Amino acid sequence: MKIIHTADWHIGKSVNDYSMLEIQRKLLVQMVDYIRNHNIDVLIIAGDVYDRAQPSQQAIALVNEVFSILIQELKIKVLVIAGNHDSPQLIEYGSSIFSTSNLYIEGTAKKEVQKVSVDSIDFYLLPFVAPYNYQQIVQDDAIKDFEAVYRHQLSTLEEEFDRDKINVLVAHGYMISGSMIPDKSDSMRPLSIGTVEYVDASLFSMFDYVALGHIHKPMKLAGTCYYSGALYKYSKSEVNYPIGFNVIEMVGKSLNVHRHLFDLPKDMRIMKGSFLDLLSGQSDDYIFFELEDEVYQFDAMKKLQLRYPYAMGLEYIHIKQKSSLPIKTSSVEDRGVLDLFSEFYGAVLKKDLTDKQKEYLIEIVKESEGQ
Repeated sequence: MKIIHTADWHIGKSVNDYSMLEIQRKLLVQMVDYIRNHNIDVLIIAGDVYDRAQPSQQAIALVNEVFSILIQELKIKVLVIAGNHDSPQLIEYGSSIFSTSNLYIEGTAKKEVQKVSVDSIDFYLLPFVAPYNYQQIVQDDAIKDFEAVYRHQLSTLEEEFDRDKINVLVAHGYMISGSMIPDKSDSMRPLSIGTVEYVDASLFSMFDYVALGHIHKPMKLAGTCYYSGALYKYSKSEVNYPIGFNVIEMVGKSLNVHRHLFDLPKDMRIMKGSFLDLLSGQSDDYIFFELEDEVYQFDAMKKLQLRYPYAMGLEYIHIKQKSSLPIKTSSVEDRGVLDLFSEFYGAVLKKDLTDKQKEYLIEIVKESEGQ
């Protein structure tokens, strides 16, 4: 049996006002082609199918199109859980009907964990749920954090759990392994406010493979816990992430895991250099600029966008950004324009006005006063 583990599609997401929908479509087409050409049996989506609880019509249409191809044409089993970006009710709508067509969707947490059996593998689906909401479901006020949620959910499996079979868990959360704590990227939303997010991965040692979502960087935690990473790069902090999905092949009772990378039709990356050097190049990628100039360049972003139409952002890495300048506030009305501007100029550029600049400033002041 061959399984694909993916997560964090965030369909409908925009980054710095650029819609990601078209590149998401192209990457999903690549995934569908891979499934078609490699006889994949099961696709796992470990949460955050959409970027918002109320996705756009275009986002929903794209997901429906992909699911229809997978289920009706390729006839594979698709297992989906809700992530913290998804609406549990929206994701789960129609799930009892879809399951008859091999689309298994678990959007809301329940007292009993949903199990999907495929040949000799049992898949357990744990959608994202906040501790307070899970308290209401199971009527247990002692559940205060995410680890307590998972402990309670796993305890309900004890009677039916068959250790002679291969067992796969699908979950969405912030798992750690000892001192190994995955980095949060800028596009990740906190799982909750005022509650410890971390859950130790050792809690899932009973499973042969744990398919995780939420962390956008693909990685293996200790044991059998894997993050597949996001469908694409969604912030400057993610530009170096290898974008793709995990492929799991069952060989006897063991699972072999390898990584398949997408051929990115448009990359997201950082370009560093002086303004003039960067202005001599061009690219259609999503670009974050890091300018090495020590003075601000007039209309830098606007000029760079003529060469880089998908410029995402600009930062001067050698100029400290300050929210306030050390300008003396006492007796401002008693000080002249030259004195005030000289202090402002020195605070921003860390150097004094030249004599020629002072003369020029005096001429401007005189003209403005009609002298």
